Amino acid sequence: MFAIDIVLSSERYQLISLSEIQGPPQSGHLVGRTFKKRRRIEAKPAALAFAIWLAQASGFTGNDVLSNGWVTTLDLDQERLEILLERVRAAGLVEIRQLGPHVEIDSSRLLTRAAA
Repeated sequence: MFAIDIVLSSERYQLISLSEIQGPPQSGHLVGRTFKKRRRIEAKPAALAFAIWLAQASGFTGNDVLSNGWVTTLDLDQERLEILLERVRAAGLVEIRQLGPHVEIDSSRLLTRAAA
């Protein structure tokens, strides 16, 4: 769901989605008593593995798995995403095959681990 804001222009009312104004979805925590500032969260490998699993369950494949809404909500830059993805692979939560810029991720291990 997106919140809608009404903006008055010179001739008519316009509806603008707040998602267009604010940019991509983000997660984080507010710190500070009087003046709130956003602090980035530290995503753990399990959170990334779950975001990947949700993306694949929704039908995302290839590189789109790493650029969907669930992964972008973790608020990771490209370098941190690659480091965390390697930690997820090392933990045995997903299988990753990469050929150049193309990435294939298989999260079916998460289903078999849950059943075991």
